[in-house]
Amino acid sequence: MTEYLSFDASDKATKLAENATAKLGIFGATPVTQASALTAASERVPLYSDDERLRSLARTEWNIQGINTQTVLKSLREQGHISDEIYHRSVVDLVAHNYHFVSVGPDETYFALRQENLKLTVILIDNHGFSSIGALSESVGSGGFGTEARYRGEDGKLSGGYLPVDFAANAASLGAATIEVKNIAEFRKALESAKRNAVTTVIKIEADRNARVGSYEGWWDVPVAEVSTMDPVASARAEYERHRLSERRHL
Repeated sequence: MTEYLSFDASDKATKLAENATAKLGIFGATPVTQASALTAASERVPLYSDDERLRSLARTEWNIQGINTQTVLKSLREQGHISDEIYHRSVVDLVAHNYHFVSVGPDETYFALRQENLKLTVILIDNHGFSSIGALSESVGSGGFGTEARYRGEDGKLSGGYLPVDFAANAASLGAATIEVKNIAEFRKALESAKRNAVTTVIKIEADRNARVGSYEGWWDVPVAEVSTMDPVASARAEYERHRLSERRHL
């Protein structure tokens, strides 16, 4: 969809054009996109354009807000003018026509796969939260706070059992075949079954959040709080300062 706005060739718009041509020119703007931006500035209306750079320029230079095709589609869906299926199909079409800055979510991905009769084998590892970020949190003395999906315990903290999130049921609701496994032997069998399935297959396996890969013999510069009442954080800060002494910049 090209930029479109009805406009009149007013003196004000002409002067704006003379002042802004050089700035617009660095982006290779065409007369059509120039007219769209300048008319929006003159009339004080939103700029409808799928050129993110043009919208950015209009926003920073004239404080003109911009919208793109996907924004319009989202609004139409929210207001009930188009169905979810039409929205997902339209987003897929935008990507197919090389539109930039299109936000593609799992629903659009699945719709495209279904539309083209393609399938995936998805390995869904459930560690009941955010294990990798939990490890990072522990390394800076924060004990993995907020990275486990647990009920609140009798002590008032999030120390209860794991929240039962049924990822397999979620995948099945989207039309995927699902297989839940408990060990490596079952996992290998599930992979063979997935190859034979005609549709996308999700293999769900639980993982021990504390069983992590070994060190990569490097150091990640993640700043630690300088002031804290927690002893682990103070220790992590001291360790951080020691690592900083051996840090080297190669570029």
